[in-house]
Amino acid sequence: MWKNVTQSRIGRTAAAVWRYKGPIFVSLAVTMFMTRSVISARQQLAQERIEPATYLTWRLYDGAVVETKQPESIQSLLAQASSKEPPPVLELREAIRAIHTAKQDPRIRGIVANFSGIDLPSMIPRTPLTLAQVEELMHALKEFQVAKKAQFKDDAPSTVAWTDTFDRQTSYLLASTFERVYMQPTGTVPLVGIEAHIPFVRRLLSWLGVHVHSETRKELKSMTSTFVHDELPSAQLANYAEMLGDMQRHFARYLGQNRFKREGLEAATDKAASLMQDGPYTAREALEAGLIDDTLHYHEHKGRLDASPRKSLIHYAKITSQAAARQPDPLSPHVALVYLNGAIDRTKRPQSASEAMRGLHEAAERDDIDAIVLRINSGGGDVVTSETLWGVLQDIRTRTKRPIVVSFGSMGASGAYYTAVAADAIFANQSTLTGSIGVALLRPTITQSLLDKLHVKVQSLFTGSTALSSLHQLNAQQLKRIQTNVDQTYEDFLCKVQQGRGLSRDVLDRLAGGRVMTGMRAWMECLPEQSRVRLPRDHARSYETTTLASESVARYVHACAG
Repeated sequence: MWKNVTQSRIGRTAAAVWRYKGPIFVSLAVTMFMTRSVISARQQLAQERIEPATYLTWRLYDGAVVETKQPESIQSLLAQASSKEPPPVLELREAIRAIHTAKQDPRIRGIVANFSGIDLPSMIPRTPLTLAQVEELMHALKEFQVAKKAQFKDDAPSTVAWTDTFDRQTSYLLASTFERVYMQPTGTVPLVGIEAHIPFVRRLLSWLGVHVHSETRKELKSMTSTFVHDELPSAQLANYAEMLGDMQRHFARYLGQNRFKREGLEAATDKAASLMQDGPYTAREALEAGLIDDTLHYHEHKGRLDASPRKSLIHYAKITSQAAARQPDPLSPHVALVYLNGAIDRTKRPQSASEAMRGLHEAAERDDIDAIVLRINSGGGDVVTSETLWGVLQDIRTRTKRPIVVSFGSMGASGAYYTAVAADAIFANQSTLTGSIGVALLRPTITQSLLDKLHVKVQSLFTGSTALSSLHQLNAQQLKRIQTNVDQTYEDFLCKVQQGRGLSRDVLDRLAGGRVMTGMRAWMECLPEQSRVRLPRDHARSYETTTLASESVARYVHACAG
């Protein structure tokens, strides 16, 4: 029986297959691998394919656009592992770059944004956009709208926004840039104007038994006021009122241009400012006031787009970024981007001063880098660390002869401005908070009253000075030395600004003293040509109100690197 089977055709075939099972298995495996690779490549091409008249969809909520992405925590990694898609988050520069790419892409018909806060990924921090960040996105969207009008030559809106309700007025301001704004009938527009709340803890510290000595240069330096006053001194209050008024006017002007531009710039701005006095608004009130275009539920809004091809802005940003990396522009300069975020201190963390210094040194050592952009979003901090950063920028400029540009984000003040004056040029948004050219020092003293409350007794022994002991009041000589040191630090700050920005001393005295300003006011205060002694390098301007991703920065870097 077995002999007949093995001698049959089937038997001989089976025997041959068994004899050559190794090569056959390898051939099958290679064939399967190649087949899967081809299928995967086709699927990838299908995903990356952008159909004509495609609309980019964009979820815009608190945390969807951030200055920089933070290192991922274990919780976020676990959440991502259980999700099919990564968290939909873009860095500000990525979002602006994607919009700029899309404006030149004839396949892209428009952008449709969803501002709803429902069904959001739990691992994303709810970080709202600042007014300065909104300005950067608005400029990019305006350029996109102009480009699409020229490409398609029709009246169809190229940008559409929808939400169930607006959680913040900055979110609404960004949405107002879109040509059509729709909202659910029960939604709200929280248009109430700019506000600030400053806590004062002097009485608490006094009750605890902590005495705080403050030294500021000069009267507008408000950092210590919360510890030594019960309300802002009149000069500081006037400075805050000026700053908030400027931001309010910027907000109103943008909103007026976005929603009421047919009435003329001044009338539109005044109308927007007037509306902020009576907010918030229900959806019906917002529609009557012209703040939105219609009330729609999501399924009604979505139904208008069902016939159009769509792709998420995040996916589009990834596709175009990879394409640009594969085919770089040989004529474009190679620019290193270094971030400095948060307080300027000695703490090592992502985008800290120490990390920024390391990034600057690495960029300086690379031969393929033509220019360096230092993106700063900081209200200042330690004067010693600020001085160190200033020295690093000075050294790199002198040693490499490469242009260094500082781009301020939401804030670039005090120690951040101290650092920035070493650069060739400083760029800012209109609502960037900057200035605060001054020095402040706090010296707390723990009194016996606090020790008695804690039932603690301290016996001190000294072989030298008590100046650094928080358990001892400063004597007259120690106080005089501290005041002298603060005066010297302030004068050194002024000299660095005067040297770096090329300002005459009378103009600098008006800008300094701890005065905080918006980027627009800082620029306007320096406009008269006769107020400048010289400019740092022939091609640098005193102050520029623009953005990191704008054409102005690109042109400046091209001119310097070329």
